[in-house]
Amino acid sequence: MTFLDGTNIRTHHKAAGAQKRASFEERDHREALGRSRGGYGTKVCVIADGHEKAFGFALAPGQAHELPLAPATLDSLSAIPLWGVADKGYASNAFRERIWT
Repeated sequence: MTFLDGTNIRTHHKAAGAQKRASFEERDHREALGRSRGGYGTKVCVIADGHEKAFGFALAPGQAHELPLAPATLDSLSAIPLWGVADKGYASNAFRERIWT
């Protein structure tokens, strides 16, 4: 059985105050910080087994949705699970097709 879920990690507003040597796109990709309604944060999508062992994760800026991160986390599995558990945020026809193939 495999579990897939994501969460937001809130950061202090001064977390984005480092020296700005890189462009916004490069820094956002490297630090995965994004501005959402609640302020600065990072989105984390984790895939784990039934024994609470994480197999992989993906980071994105806080305003990003979890669904685009899911295929990358599925690629971190070594075998095809018999069961997959995720919340309603992962309900899309394209993601179902990705799991079934």
